[in-house]
Amino acid sequence: MNSARRRARRFDFERYLASLFAPRRQRPALWILLAFNIEIARIREIVSEPAIGQIRLQWWREVLEAAAAGAPVRQHEVAVPLTAALRAGGLDTALLQALIDGRERDLDDAPMTDEAALADYAGRTGGVLAEAMAVAAENGRASEPARQAARALGTGWALAGILRAAGFHAAQGRQLLPQSALAAGAAGPRDLLERRATPGVRAAAGTVAAMARDRLAAVAETGGPADRLLVLKPVAAAQLDRLERGGFDPFAAPDRLAPAHILALMLGARWLGRGI
Repeated sequence: MNSARRRARRFDFERYLASLFAPRRQRPALWILLAFNIEIARIREIVSEPAIGQIRLQWWREVLEAAAAGAPVRQHEVAVPLTAALRAGGLDTALLQALIDGRERDLDDAPMTDEAALADYAGRTGGVLAEAMAVAAENGRASEPARQAARALGTGWALAGILRAAGFHAAQGRQLLPQSALAAGAAGPRDLLERRATPGVRAAAGTVAAMARDRLAAVAETGGPADRLLVLKPVAAAQLDRLERGGFDPFAAPDRLAPAHILALMLGARWLGRGI
């Protein structure tokens, strides 16, 4: 198993499983894309200050620029296969650049002000990644409807993921639930940071869950290979169902569905059309 595939399987298991439904020849590009996303998504966790994070993001921008210019390859276990995939034409450079730009928000600890700000962040991270995956699944030739379906799926997936990661974000001092939704329920910043599932926090989580469901509802098959990645849709819906059954307590829900459950949902979606 190559390095990119190992990284995708270890750190982004659900998207990795979804990649296995894509055409066989396109899977390596998907794994490289997921490995790249893992690298830039974890920058916030490993740097001591935002300036260093900006330097790391700029380094990845330069990797993309070097790949486009035919310049020497940066010697890095993800940069090397990423450059090869970009030069082979299976990945969309503009989407990767947009993904780096979207990750700049991770370096800002300011709370999310409102629902629009959170939707924008989810779209610029999870939405852009899903669109890039759709393009890779169709070897660089995804239709506009396929791109739109992927972006809606990725945005909904990211919103659901933000709820799953509420405890992790609280440990980092980050507040991604919209401040406007928290204020509407008389919840304060300390409720999130101290992981208190007050009525206000639960109401805000319910608001974000509704946002995620709205995006997922917009996802439909478009007739191309990228449709195979839509197996993530019922998985996201199941995660939201679990959160709802728990009274929208974002700190109580398990971080991940059991692998067997995830696979069953994906197989049902792929072969029986369930949940899509």
